[in-house]
Amino acid sequence: MGILKFLLVLLLGYYFLLLLGRLLGPWLRRYARRKTEEYFQEAFRGRAPEDPGSRRTGEVTIDRKPARKQPPAEPVGEYIEYEEVEES
Repeated sequence: MGILKFLLVLLLGYYFLLLLGRLLGPWLRRYARRKTEEYFQEAFRGRAPEDPGSRRTGEVTIDRKPARKQPPAEPVGEYIEYEEVEES
């Protein structure tokens, strides 16, 4: 009898979650869409458009230095040269 009660509760819980999803789904999608739009609008507002007259034509600017590639501190391995020996 305990297994039947468990299966009945599990089945009712599943259908309750389906019903809740159908009722709250459209609201959740609208909320997520609105928050995403706000996020992108704020990110877009944060970047001011560059004034074309502020730079001269051909002017180069460097925003950051490139990372230096350091050679390995220790040799990776040994190089062994083999000679082919002919047998007569």
